[in-house]
Amino acid sequence: MLNKVEVPAAEQAKAWVAAFDQALAAHDRAALLKLFAADCHWRNLCGLSWDIATFSGRDRLCDTLLRDAGEVKAAKFSVASELLVPRRSIVAGQAVVEAIFRFISVNGPGRGVIRLRPGANGFPEAWTLSTSLDMDAICEQRREDNEPESHARDFAEP
Repeated sequence: MLNKVEVPAAEQAKAWVAAFDQALAAHDRAALLKLFAADCHWRNLCGLSWDIATFSGRDRLCDTLLRDAGEVKAAKFSVASELLVPRRSIVAGQAVVEAIFRFISVNGPGRGVIRLRPGANGFPEAWTLSTSLDMDAICEQRREDNEPESHARDFAEP
C-alpha cells in the first residue's frame, strides 16, 4: 500500500505566501482567485486599509484585496516563522495549516494570519485570512525617529 506523503506545514505556508505576494505584485486576479477557497473569509483590521471589515466569498474578497493592497502598495509578504512556526491544526472541524506572515505598506509594516486547507489541485487554498498593521513595530520606529538628542551639560564648568 502506498502512503501519501504529507507536505510539511512550513513548506505549504511559504509556497502559498510566495504565490500570494506574486499575484498581488502582478495585480493578477486570476492567480489570486486560485489561492482562495470558494467559502473564504478575510478580516482586515486596518491592515490594508483603515477599515475594520470582513469580506466573504472568493470574488468579493479578491477584488477588495487587489484594490486595497494596490492603494497601500502592500508588498514583501513572507512567512514569519519566528512569531509562529507554521503548524497543522483543527479549526471548526477543518484540518488547516496556520501561519503568520509579514508585509510592508505605505502605512507601515503589517502582519497577518492565514489558515490553509488542501486545495483540489494539491496546492493549499486560503480559508481564512486576516491582516493588521504591526502597531508595535510602528510605535517602536516612531520612538526611535523622535528620540530627543541628549545634551550633557556641566554647569560647574566656567
